[in-house]
Amino acid sequence: MKEEKIKTLFELFKANKSFSCALNKGVYPEHSNYIMYELIFIYFNTNISLLREYDVSIYDFICNLFRGAEYYIEGDVLHTKDNTYPLSYFMDLINRLEEYKNRSIVISRKKFVSHHQPISGESKNDCKIYVLNDYRKLLMYEMSERELVFQYTTRVDEITKPYIDHVMSNFKRFINYVVINILKGNIDKIPIKELEVLSAYINMFPLFGYGQDLVDFPYERLLISSYEIGVAKITYDNKEIVDINRKYNRVRDKIEQLSYQEALAVGSELADSQMLNRVRRKISLLKKDEIELLYQLYEMTHLEHIYNPTLLKSVWESFLSNSVDINTLFNNPVLRLFTIKDDITKFYSAMHLDTLTKLIDNDMILEILKNEPRLLLTN
Repeated sequence: MKEEKIKTLFELFKANKSFSCALNKGVYPEHSNYIMYELIFIYFNTNISLLREYDVSIYDFICNLFRGAEYYIEGDVLHTKDNTYPLSYFMDLINRLEEYKNRSIVISRKKFVSHHQPISGESKNDCKIYVLNDYRKLLMYEMSERELVFQYTTRVDEITKPYIDHVMSNFKRFINYVVINILKGNIDKIPIKELEVLSAYINMFPLFGYGQDLVDFPYERLLISSYEIGVAKITYDNKEIVDINRKYNRVRDKIEQLSYQEALAVGSELADSQMLNRVRRKISLLKKDEIELLYQLYEMTHLEHIYNPTLLKSVWESFLSNSVDINTLFNNPVLRLFTIKDDITKFYSAMHLDTLTKLIDNDMILEILKNEPRLLLTN
């Protein structure tokens, strides 16, 4: 199956390239079975909780299928080791899931009512009319405050969680609307800008989804401008960065301990001036080490072989977790992407849509893989 999987990988890159090129020209992309399967993956990822609620056995099948990526695609048929599944199988499953979702939605019929006591001549059944737009403005203003707190602190607490949930809910609705319309053949109902967001998502699927165990790609060769990307927080798991961070934390701990000793000595009537000077010299030397480690950290985290894959994987995880906030107030929308684990923000970044869509260069990837087949993990 390895050979067929590698062929599928190339076809995915080619399909994504064609999809992106069409959007760059301002036209709608032509139909592609490979794009359809990527959209199916995105749909199930977005609705994975609903799928589990609907049918646990199907949920297990879909999870094992896409997480293991033990399949290949020929035409409109997906092949596993044991079975084949036509595109229509997944389309039918999505239709059933959509029907189940719609049946599960309960719409409240409560009205906005006044809490004041009725006066003489006023019917108890009458209600005071509230302007819905004013209510929405109030709600959005409150949410904008939560957004700013999260933007400047990246903390996850009772203040910021409503905003985080709001972002995830909105992005899920966006993905569902766009993907369902494309799968139904109504791609012309979707604005080009929204399709560009989707394009940025599917562009990452061959490398970080389907091809994660197929290719050892040299991410440092992708041309990613860090100056066009606002990264407020990013978590590195590279050994070099982890080692420097560990040294930095040890130095910071020693500085805090010695600073405490210094404060005690200064506040004591029996202060030993020689001891105090020794402590201060140690603190001074440690602060020089601290500055040196911070410089090393800055240099290392900006090396392409470390920065590029860490950024790209973080963006991919943001898409997978539906943690993408799209600001459509600009012609070139700004997207804020973040990842959270155990109530700790691991990644927070903001970039314009045109920057996001350029992170993955399908032309360059195809050229590199064709010229350097050793990068393909065929063993």
